Amino acid sequence: MLLTSSRAVPNAPLDAFSDNTAWSSLGGHVLPGWDQDRIPSAHIKWYVFIVRKEISKMSSKLVALLRIMVIVTLSLLVIQFELGMAVNLSPTLLDIPPFGFSINAIAAALYSVGFVALIHATVGGVLVILSVINLVMALLSGIRGAQIFGTLAFLSTILSAMTGVMFVLSGFQNDGLSHGMATNFILAFVFYFIELYVLKPNSRVQAH
Repeated sequence: MLLTSSRAVPNAPLDAFSDNTAWSSLGGHVLPGWDQDRIPSAHIKWYVFIVRKEISKMSSKLVALLRIMVIVTLSLLVIQFELGMAVNLSPTLLDIPPFGFSINAIAAALYSVGFVALIHATVGGVLVILSVINLVMALLSGIRGAQIFGTLAFLSTILSAMTGVMFVLSGFQNDGLSHGMATNFILAFVFYFIELYVLKPNSRVQAH
């Protein structure tokens, strides 16, 4: 406890400190059980300093984790690109009759192409999960650039996955869906790369 007193302290708002620079940095929140007339100003400033320091530490750790997440995602996107090229050049990628959505039918269609196609689809699923985690972390970081490009990267990843699934459902016949998958893949890579640049350690990005 930073503040101790032998006297009972009634609940009271701390509006009197709203004009104080240190206190206003906390947004003028009420601290239950604290009497504004009995708390020394030095104690208030010390409390604010500790809180701001802890918030800064948490924010720095979150940004560091977010950078690692983006780097991992970019690495998987490179692997996904190579897997996709291998599938496209595979002689076993033959047109089959279109079919309705079914996990078993999709797995069978991918298996008919080869083991690489199954890995390609699995990595795509992992990228979707990572994009969700990245989106949440970017929004919590409070860094506007990371929030914007993290959201765009998430949308591009989802669209790439959706068009990829639809391409399989078309029996590998709809080239437009294949093109859409590739286009959104490239956009996702670009947006993640920009997000990583925004999160570089030596940047002075202000959280709003």
